[in-house]
Amino acid sequence: WGSLLNPKELGSVSKLENFNEVTIPHFWGKDSKAKKIGSGTYVLDVVNSPFKRVGLKVSMKSAHKIFILIEGRDPILVSSQGHVSLKKERIIPWWERQYSFFDLGGKRNFKILIHISNNYFREGRFLKLELGDERILRSEKSKGPRKDFFVMGGLIIFGFYFLYLYIRNTKDKQVLFFSLLSLLIAYRLGFTERYIPFLFNPSLVLYQVLLRMEYLSFFIFPYLYGKIIFVMFPYLLPKKVKDTVNTVSMVFCLSCFVTPSIEFLSGTILKIYHPFFLSIFVLYFYYMIQAARHKLKFSFLSILALIL
Repeated sequence: WGSLLNPKELGSVSKLENFNEVTIPHFWGKDSKAKKIGSGTYVLDVVNSPFKRVGLKVSMKSAHKIFILIEGRDPILVSSQGHVSLKKERIIPWWERQYSFFDLGGKRNFKILIHISNNYFREGRFLKLELGDERILRSEKSKGPRKDFFVMGGLIIFGFYFLYLYIRNTKDKQVLFFSLLSLLIAYRLGFTERYIPFLFNPSLVLYQVLLRMEYLSFFIFPYLYGKIIFVMFPYLLPKKVKDTVNTVSMVFCLSCFVTPSIEFLSGTILKIYHPFFLSIFVLYFYYMIQAARHKLKFSFLSILALIL
């Protein structure tokens, strides 16, 4: 920890005795030998690989570079995200790219060297590392986006269709809120699956803007869904409950704009929000079940929206 080893200077496995052995997932923010904000090097030695063309799947909430080291060949940079640095002020965090592919060129042994820097996202996290046949992982990589874009496309169509209906009849508030909810879910899916961040080049300012937008879309959900319930089923949700949820949700939304520290927002505030969100989710789900039992209009559609 605290060192970014040069891939060209990495020696044999016997010279890795100074490394600390860790298991994956590894949370270095909770590791007494590491630091919450900092940089380090991971090395994995792979022996007797059964694959000639290898697929690598990783998940790291961090800026990183991944090199493949094969004897007799120059280091191969297979993945780079954000900017890794030993200096805190030069670290540019970003969201991870999960899949990489490379050819072993007839070799069976190789090393994976990873430079990593914490991205101020609570504690540093190395969540997943999978190796497999290139064809299988390429197939997995292509299936996920097709499904996601199908769902996002449907939500966007629904969102603008409901918005069109509202423009034609501005007295019908429920179609407005359904429109906003559909577009919100589409945005959340596009962001959480990292399609939106990959449209931009990494920068520290843009990272903070996008991260605040992600939290804002998360914090506003109880307010927006509560509006739908109250408009559609005005006698189902007690007004005091609705007003309380709306106020708390708006306070969390406001924190996205006024909190100067992204660390405080993604740490303390998010930890406070999680139990509130889970309790509201259970509460809303209970009221939707009651609406479905009474066969109220749009109750099943509301349950589906809540689950999404």
